Amino acid sequence: MDTQIATTPAARLTERIARLVRRRLRELGMTQSDLARALGVHRAWTTRLIHGGQLALRVRELAMVAQVLGPEVQIDLVPKLQPLRPRPRRTHRP
Repeated sequence: MDTQIATTPAARLTERIARLVRRRLRELGMTQSDLARALGVHRAWTTRLIHGGQLALRVRELAMVAQVLGPEVQIDLVPKLQPLRPRPRRTHRP
């Protein structure tokens, strides 16, 4: 997904999680194999996670990844921004 544009909300979220995991792995000096061992999963699973592949990530799995990588998982629901619409112009009448 790194080379593709994430178009759906789920794809954008998956890509964001992948970026955060990659950054944290770099900070910790960990490899994908290290993460896989710590989680008790196959390296292919961590590869899909790290590269934003087709991975249906469960909340429990996300929490396990966060526990290994150290940060707390924070999820926030925010209202979708509406595009700004120009206000109708008022016409002045004499």
